[in-house]
Amino acid sequence: MAILIAGRTECPLCSAVLHADDDAVAFPPIFLNRLDSTFEVSDAAVHRDCLLTRPYAQRALAKLEDYLRRTDRAKVCAICARPLDDPADYFALGPLSDRPDEPIARYDWFESHLHCLPAWAGRVDLLGALRETERSGKWGGDVLDRLIRRIETVVAR
Repeated sequence: MAILIAGRTECPLCSAVLHADDDAVAFPPIFLNRLDSTFEVSDAAVHRDCLLTRPYAQRALAKLEDYLRRTDRAKVCAICARPLDDPADYFALGPLSDRPDEPIARYDWFESHLHCLPAWAGRVDLLGALRETERSGKWGGDVLDRLIRRIETVVAR
């Protein structure tokens, strides 16, 4: 989650300092695509009024609400439906898409056991979706490449 220090943290949208009595919104690093306009608020604290002037404001707030709802729940493997209670056997994608109409959005917040990935038939589609999104030119940054390499490494074991 973004660190907000009243009187020191600057709103990246207006460059003004956030004060204790300001209505602010703090975002964790949930916007991963550097080419999407929402990236400017990823891992940032912003004035709510500044945010609401942006065309992506409602989308960003909905993604934040989804994130907060997911942090306060028991995690369950999407493949075997058993609890995810061992951090050493945990794989998660987090939010991949800021737009629900993008094909990769079906894998937003995907979580599973690492040991379930190699036998999971859906891994082929997942890797295909990650690669297609990376090739599309609509993604900026190295997140997709790192995820692809991580899945390939786990599956190759």
